[in-house]
Amino acid sequence: MSTVVRRSIAAAATVVVAAATGVATNVATDDAGTGWWVALGMLVVLGVALQVYLTVSSSDGGGTDVTAAGAGSVAIGGSLRGSVKTKASGASGSAGAAPAQGGITAAGPGSVAVGKDVDGPIETDVTP
Repeated sequence: MSTVVRRSIAAAATVVVAAATGVATNVATDDAGTGWWVALGMLVVLGVALQVYLTVSSSDGGGTDVTAAGAGSVAIGGSLRGSVKTKASGASGSAGAAPAQGGITAAGPGSVAVGKDVDGPIETDVTP
């Protein structure tokens, strides 16, 4: 099962757990007994566990290879919030190392690779 499918199931489960927590809270506060308070506590713990899983699984955990292999190349594993300027002089047209499967690789001269969002200008200057 892929990470996307597992995360989708966990996200759907959080909605169900939230609704069940609401019902358990309503019944428990109507003085229904200790069992409902125990159920409410278990639902809260389950909801927290699901949210922790969703948070942890949304990051790559440092497992993504980030490689800048070309002359003057820049590779960023996360998001870019600013500007990047790169200059490569006397660089050949070779592409450098082959991209790693599932990784972030800037392989050519003056190339820029960003793993997530880009919020800023990127300028490259490659001269032979």
